[in-house]
Formats: sequence, structure tokens, C-alpha cells
Amino acid sequence: MTQDPSKINEYSSYQLFNAMNVPAPRVTYAQVTLVVDGKRYQKGLFAIIEPYDDQFLKQRFSTRTKHVYEPCNHWTDLTRAGAAKGGEKCDTAVFEVKEGWKKTPNKDDLRLLVNVQKIANNKKWWTAMDRYTDRDEFVRMWAVENFTMAWDSYSGSIVNNYYLRSDQLGVFTMHPTGADELFSYNFKMDAPSIGYPLIYYDFQVQVKGRGSMFARCLRHKPCFNQYLDELKATKEMAKKIDLAGQMGAIAAQIKAPSLWAVSAAQNWIGVKSSEVDALLAKYGR
Repeated sequence: MTQDPSKINEYSSYQLFNAMNVPAPRVTYAQVTLVVDGKRYQKGLFAIIEPYDDQFLKQRFSTRTKHVYEPCNHWTDLTRAGAAKGGEKCDTAVFEVKEGWKKTPNKDDLRLLVNVQKIANNKKWWTAMDRYTDRDEFVRMWAVENFTMAWDSYSGSIVNNYYLRSDQLGVFTMHPTGADELFSYNFKMDAPSIGYPLIYYDFQVQVKGRGSMFARCLRHKPCFNQYLDELKATKEMAKKIDLAGQMGAIAAQIKAPSLWAVSAAQNWIGVKSSEVDALLAKYGR
């Protein structure tokens, strides 16, 4: 958690993802002590994050999992050249297969989803998305990413930190990971390109395009309207589950070392809720 001074970002954001019916990990904590030759070394606080493994998949889905894919690098989208080619590992592929390669050593399901992104007509694309994805779950995920300001995510400017899970019918869901840098860097929730706070290019904020499916959603009115509705639902869910209160409770339990960072994350909920209201008013929702 070296990039999260609050130590609560992953716990808090995954609470909200799960509350919004976007299957995400559970998170707990451990104080780690290393013993070497009888000497004890206190290594500090670590987050224990549930993996997207067989146990998780069986508990969270009623359909049988075919594959779980993870991007191999930053800016890895379905529109990237060779996205559905290669083998199981990143040395020959754009997407690594985290689950299912032994039983199904091909990427036929991913290839079909890649082909959907090649459909030029937005209406036909949106219809095809309904066949090959749980598109409602995709939109909910993007809404939560934007509410929490997950810039290092699929709908962020890095097109990173996401998993794609397919079932035996070839239907995909999308899932978050790497949620340690949230509740801090602000960007427009309806912009197809945004900046990002990476520490290169002399610390300049560069503007990059976002995940292709999300960017296309912003351009296609039925998808965009649904996205706005899910932003509203996310705002309401954060209030319903008292996300700010949960942040304070877990911070007290783990004795979070930076109270200002915890307060900043808590205050973010109110700030983003107001911004969602303004966005809804902008588009007459």
C-alpha cells in the first residue's frame, strides 16, 4: 500500500463495487512480522486482497467460468493489435489467461468480443455487446470507477487494472483490480480523454484516450443515459452503505497512520456526489 497513504482505498472502493453488484475482491489486513534466525522484523501493515481464483469464481457466479483474462501492460484494450492472439502468458500475448487455459487452450471467446469492437454502427455494436457481455455490469463498473476517480483503470486514461471473465456461453463480465490510487485525482466523468498524474514526462499531466468501450458508450445515447443512471445509483449506494462512515471505522481499526488522507477520502464522497448531481442536471437526467 505504498501508493495509498490512507491505507483504506482498496477496502473502501471494493465495498462500493460489490454493493453495486460488480463482483470484486474482499479485503482485510495483517500486521506482518518476519522472523530470521530468531530475530523479529516488523514489516508493517499489509492489505490482504482476495484473488480472482477458482473459489472466488464459484462463489460469485452461477455460470461456469471459461476464462479470466488480464491485460499484460498499460493501455491494453480490446482494440489493440493482436488482442486475441498468442498463448497463455504475456510473452506471446496481449492478454494473459489467468484461469481456464488448461481446460480450454484457446482465445476464441476473446476473439469474438474483439470482433464486436470492430462493428462500426453504434446501434449494432450496442446490440452485440448485449450478446457477448453482461453490458449492464460493464456500465456499472465504469460508473463506480468514475465516482471513485479510478484513473488507473479501464475507463481511466491508462486502460489498465481490469479483468475480463467469460462463461461457457461466451458472455463476459469486467472486474476491477489495482484500486490503491483512488479518491484523489479528479477528472471529468463525461470526457472521452483525460489526464493522469504519472511521474514522468517531467511530472506534466498528459491527456490520453480512455478505454474504447467506455469512450464509445459516451458517444452512444442509450449507453450514455444508462451510464448517467448508474452514476446516480452509485452516488445513492455510497450514501446507503455509509461509505464515508465505513472508511472511518476501518481506518480506526487498522490505526491508519495518515488521518488527513483518510479524511480526504471521506470528503471525496460528498464532493463526487455533488459533481454527479451537476452532471445529471447538465444532461437533464
